[in-house]
Amino acid sequence: MNRNIKDEREFLMETYPDMAEETAKASDTVIMICYDMLQLNKEELEAFEKFLESKLR
Repeated sequence: MNRNIKDEREFLMETYPDMAEETAKASDTVIMICYDMLQLNKEELEAFEKFLESKLR
C-alpha cells in the first residue's frame, strides 16, 4: 500500500489545530495510526479501545 504520509499529517494538523505542534513532531508511524483511527467506525473504535485497555493491564 502506497500512503502519502505528508497529506495525512496535514489533514491531522488542519483537523486538530490545537495539536499541530505535536503532530508536526510525530513519527510517520504515529501519523498513520492516528489517521487510520479516524477512518474506523464507532464499533471498530470501541473494540480497538477494549483491546488496548486489555493490553495495558
